[in-house]
Amino acid sequence: MNVSQIIEFLLCLVENIFIYFFTDRLLYKRFKGKLITYLIAILNSIIIFLLPELSYLKIGVSIIAVTCFCLFLYKTKAHIASVFALLFIYILYIIDVITGNLISLITSESIISILFGSLLWRLIICIIVKALDFLVFLFIYKQLKKAGLNYEKKYWILFNIIMFVFLIITAMFMLLYPADRSDLESSIIYFALAVLFFIMSLIVIYFFTNILESNNRIQKYLILEAGYESVNESLLLQQEHIRRFNKIRHDIKNHLLLAHSMLKQNKYEDADSIITKTLCQTDSASIGMDISSGNSVIDAILSGKKATCDNSGIAFNCSLDDLSSIYIDILDISSVLSNLLGNAIEAAINSENPSIEIKIVILNNYLNIYVKNSFASTPQEDSSGSILLTTKKDQPELHGYGTQIIKEIAEKYSGNFKWVVDGSFFKAAVILYNVSKE
Repeated sequence: MNVSQIIEFLLCLVENIFIYFFTDRLLYKRFKGKLITYLIAILNSIIIFLLPELSYLKIGVSIIAVTCFCLFLYKTKAHIASVFALLFIYILYIIDVITGNLISLITSESIISILFGSLLWRLIICIIVKALDFLVFLFIYKQLKKAGLNYEKKYWILFNIIMFVFLIITAMFMLLYPADRSDLESSIIYFALAVLFFIMSLIVIYFFTNILESNNRIQKYLILEAGYESVNESLLLQQEHIRRFNKIRHDIKNHLLLAHSMLKQNKYEDADSIITKTLCQTDSASIGMDISSGNSVIDAILSGKKATCDNSGIAFNCSLDDLSSIYIDILDISSVLSNLLGNAIEAAINSENPSIEIKIVILNNYLNIYVKNSFASTPQEDSSGSILLTTKKDQPELHGYGTQIIKEIAEKYSGNFKWVVDGSFFKAAVILYNVSKE
């Protein structure tokens, strides 16, 4: 292998490191550590290096190789992995076309003669090209990261079609590359078209990801709205219990005096009847009122969910610390608990022995929320490979958004959100930093 071939392989390796570096930060990994990713990048580079330069075979094999390696490395679907392959390979080729043509225009020489005529020139050009590759990859990464990856399958398919068309047009640019460098006007037109097409493609990607981000926001809003309605219902339910309890408490003294009078008159049956009715009324008023953490919002949510569990035959166990000193925004607490418990109820309701356990404690300035629930079937995964907390059978378009909301709130409070399947139980843990901002 001569110096030129070594440089060619190293450039190919750099390109593949770029691809997997950014993909690693967007998709859920199957393996811990970075070693397997680096090995795949090297293997991918060897495969591409052995193929002939500027050939359609190389483009096709590159797409297939990156797609297959993404499926191996990450918990994702084929229609998502192919988008990453098409997107990144398109960027690499279109920048090569533009920079190659620009340098040819400046030097009035063929890009091939420049690259293979001087080693220094080639190194300089390649450094410039790879720097541009990295910057554009960074732009694409930020757009995808901002928009998220939890889209419906039809959007991913549409994204595939868009990127495939872009790549075909780029291949046509390569095919129509003007061989006669003396025709300056044609070369300028060719370069201008390539640049304008590239700018247009970035605009399309920008608007496409922003549209998907807006769609994500709408779906999140629907979930948050449902959660807030649930909290309001829980608050109203708790207020109704309080009114009923206060009313009965107001009459308890009179009932006890009457029962006492009956006992003095040896009317034991009448006294027993009065006491029994008073106890029944008190019990009915206290339903949902046995949850007391010192935080009215948390109490209201848990009381409402407990009532739902009681009506659905789900065993509900709750363990709470004193939560009177909570500095986390009330809406964020509402979103986390409503999503966790709503999903837990939906998963547990059809299980053999339906049960939900929740524990909320404050430890070392962190609010720790643990939820354990039974489930009837193996949890599904969303489009990005993340386990779904619920199947949302009535609203499949909302798959994964509750999980995403909880993760974002955890990140907002420098915390974490983890969930695992343990036998026939699903366990979720949310940790939020609970310190006053004052």
